[in-house]
Amino acid sequence: MTKNLIEFKDLTSYITSLPLTVIEKIFDHPTTCLTIFRELPELAKTFIMRLLLISQEVPKVTIDSWIDSKYQDKKVETFKVLTNLGIWQEIRTQAGLPAYILKNSFKENLYLGMFDLTKSETADQNPQVDSKKMVEMMEKLDNYAIERWESILKYIVNPKDAKNQVSNSTKEVLKFAGLMKSVDENYVPPSNSMDDESVSDEPVILTAAAFQFLLWNRKIQIWYFIIQLLEYFWQKKNQDLSECLTLLFELSFSTFGKDYSCENFSEGREEFLQELRKLGLVFMKTRKIKRFYPTRLIIQLANGINSGFETDKDDKGYIIAETNYRIYAYTDSHLKISLLALFSDLMYRFPNMVVAALTRESVREAFKMGITAQQIVNFLRSNAHPQIASRKPILPETISDQIHFWYNERNRLKFDEGVFYGQFNSDDDFLSLKNYAKDIDALVWFNDSKRLMVAKKSSHDAIKKFYKQNKPK
Repeated sequence: MTKNLIEFKDLTSYITSLPLTVIEKIFDHPTTCLTIFRELPELAKTFIMRLLLISQEVPKVTIDSWIDSKYQDKKVETFKVLTNLGIWQEIRTQAGLPAYILKNSFKENLYLGMFDLTKSETADQNPQVDSKKMVEMMEKLDNYAIERWESILKYIVNPKDAKNQVSNSTKEVLKFAGLMKSVDENYVPPSNSMDDESVSDEPVILTAAAFQFLLWNRKIQIWYFIIQLLEYFWQKKNQDLSECLTLLFELSFSTFGKDYSCENFSEGREEFLQELRKLGLVFMKTRKIKRFYPTRLIIQLANGINSGFETDKDDKGYIIAETNYRIYAYTDSHLKISLLALFSDLMYRFPNMVVAALTRESVREAFKMGITAQQIVNFLRSNAHPQIASRKPILPETISDQIHFWYNERNRLKFDEGVFYGQFNSDDDFLSLKNYAKDIDALVWFNDSKRLMVAKKSSHDAIKKFYKQNKPK
């Protein structure tokens, strides 16, 4: 089982990891509180709903009575989540008993979000929209969103061919996220490298983490990338993280197909909105017209971010791998074909189908980029065609074993630093030092007839000390 190279954080985990000052600021917005509430465990939601309309603290013993004793573990975890998020606080009753009460800011804004959610800062959409034009706009938004997002994925897989399709700022976020890395340590970016009118020519390749990223479904990919974008704005650009987060949550509650104004946005909000545009999460006709359309990619986040790593239901498998190392990929997607080409040689290309071959050389090229054998095996299994999805094993053992063999043969030699000892005056001196090195598990190699030996470098000081203490006078 391979270790994950990048960690997926759901909304609850991410908010918990933020400083308390940031959490307190985002609690000042109804949409943020409502979004967080929707992502909480069911038991936490129950606690909050019972406390929401109560103006005084509730003794802990009372809250304990709401839960059957057999669910003690869930109760403890719920207490921990609500405390870490700063949603409630522990106080003492007049009798000195422990009690809990919801934080005022969260309580008031959650109430507004649930029962009195008025127009947000973005919610001044145009009132009259022709239904036919609305349908056309929805189709346009869907095509735009998929095209933009897939252009980023294509750049990750093949940066040379897709470098003109991705903005320089997005490229910087990809490097910040550990999905891309430079292959030239001496590369010096030009002075206009952050100007999106120019095209960065920095030579980069995808990382092993990027391959793991590409295996996730689109919703998880977008959420992970958004977290990295938030961190980039916060750490590298010193932007107000709470401002970016609240905009994100407001957009996730917007109406698909309707446009919203950004006329009164702050500079930070405007800049973050532009980055979301480059990802295909919002659409703007022109930057001069201060209106934008949220796409489904951003709106779907309101339907639940903590949904894990399940694959998309509509994303059916397309790969059939045979024991002769041939791979048949039933797809015309340039992205999927480029992904397959990372570890195989493309042989033939037909309408809706590609034939490729797994070879030692093609797989080793993938290993050089940091992609592991298990990642390749997982990719072939998770994208198996429905016709073979019920086959056991889905991927022939011949192929999985051979991929692992090619991976392991790269590590047949192990290099360790050592110290060479020779020119001993007598056999006794040599045998004494050799036996001591053997006793402390430092002996690497020896030749009795020539009085030669090699020991671990880390044990050199101990061996030298032993030799001096036992050296014949």
